[in-house]
Amino acid sequence: MNQETAKPAFNLGRIDALLALLAGGLALALYARTLATGMLPSDSGEFQVLGYLPAHAHNPGYWVYLLMVKAFTLLPLADIATRVSLFSALMGGVTVACTYLAGRMLSGSRWAGALGALALAVSATFWSQAIIAEVYTAGSAFAALVLVLLLAWEQTRKNSLLFWAALAGALGPGVHGTIVLMAPAAALLVLAGKPEWRRIWRPVLGGGALGLALLLGAFAVCDANQAPYNTMSSIYIPSRSNFGSTLEELQRPEGRFLFLISSRQWNTFMFQDPVRIMPGQAKQYYTSLPGEFSPLVLALAGVGFLALWPRRPRLGAFFLLAGLAHHFFVFNYPIGDIYAFYLPWFPYLCALAAAGLGWVLREVGRRLPRWQAGLSLALGLAAVIVTLAPIAGRGMMFIGDGEAAFEGRGFPSKTDRAGWYRLISATVRSLPENALVFADWYNLYAYYYAACVEQGRTDLAFVEPIPFSTRGLMAQSLIAYAKEQAQKRPVMALMELQDLREAGMAQRPVRVGPTQMFRYGAEP
Repeated sequence: MNQETAKPAFNLGRIDALLALLAGGLALALYARTLATGMLPSDSGEFQVLGYLPAHAHNPGYWVYLLMVKAFTLLPLADIATRVSLFSALMGGVTVACTYLAGRMLSGSRWAGALGALALAVSATFWSQAIIAEVYTAGSAFAALVLVLLLAWEQTRKNSLLFWAALAGALGPGVHGTIVLMAPAAALLVLAGKPEWRRIWRPVLGGGALGLALLLGAFAVCDANQAPYNTMSSIYIPSRSNFGSTLEELQRPEGRFLFLISSRQWNTFMFQDPVRIMPGQAKQYYTSLPGEFSPLVLALAGVGFLALWPRRPRLGAFFLLAGLAHHFFVFNYPIGDIYAFYLPWFPYLCALAAAGLGWVLREVGRRLPRWQAGLSLALGLAAVIVTLAPIAGRGMMFIGDGEAAFEGRGFPSKTDRAGWYRLISATVRSLPENALVFADWYNLYAYYYAACVEQGRTDLAFVEPIPFSTRGLMAQSLIAYAKEQAQKRPVMALMELQDLREAGMAQRPVRVGPTQMFRYGAEP
């Protein structure tokens, strides 16, 4: 019988389910203990506001993620901002649990599955993103879930699993866009297995269609909320001229959908110069990997990848294509937080490490059958200890402090953040009625949180003056918007805006509570 279609030598059972829950639960406990509580700046602040008051987030919208967060924020846990960060911790635990199951299926060993799961749980970037309000652990959870479902189908040929894989894959762009990069590899895995078309087309199309329908439904829910904190109102419509858009386009639901899903704000930054950019990005990535995983884990991942080809070449091709597609895209997208874009691939890498340890344990058992049980226990335990040892000291310090500080991966300390947010909250209380305030991205949604979530000041609007674009200047449409708004409401800014002064608007310094601001109006 062909080894590719042979019945697997094991089945996942209750013990594996319990071990997956244990691994995910331990990871969740770790992340909850070191969680970045309270209000956070930048993207995290945006998700803390828009997860509670669902509306469009920055490109590509993240509608599915935001509705999942909304459901989670209904739980009576801590304050609302902290709940959104805790959702990342939960999704981190889900990803770790799925990674155990994937590693177990690839390796046939529970020790190997545990190694893959724990390696992911304590990797610096994954941990850093599991303790803040961000989309990356949720995106990783969807990517890991698709992997588990495909591996289960590959071993059992239960076509209902393809339904759920297609459903998760179609929902994926509403969580994080990199999930779609796995689609060609998934198609290869299924098609190369020579399935019976009559039995798979309905679950695949049905799952995909349902996922897309739910994605569109999530968009519609977020689109219905056209409040000022919606990024369409706070960023894209005011600055539309910098993105090559028109007011007519962004006033239509289909226009907003296409603008967001196509990542209009960012797509000009993709694939700018592959020959020049890719080598530097690749070097940075491979240089950083030893800081994420121990040398043993990386070596076992290489062993696992090579070991798949003789026994299960379709899986080897699947991992190869999935890795190439993911890294080709990310290597051509040189943005500041690019390190987090690798996270949906990390469960796959850790599953390969589990496959590598599984191969080692099988070889030891084949060569020393009399000692197989004892050696498997000793080697498996040793591998897990070696995997965890490099972070033991740092991890215990983080656990003791109740705060994880990863260099270049986090925010200011809890004490500093608390002082920063107190200043913002006091400033919001002192703002004049119906004010329009220009605030930079770092602070923008902290102001919205203070105004709309805590103080009920829905009369206020905050707008980012120079959102990221290839033009890098204040948009002409935003300057016109500021002039028009100044005729009927106070227009203020946290910083001097030279573009408004050059456009003929008067600027004068004003004190708003504890904050020095600037007010703009018609030239006297």
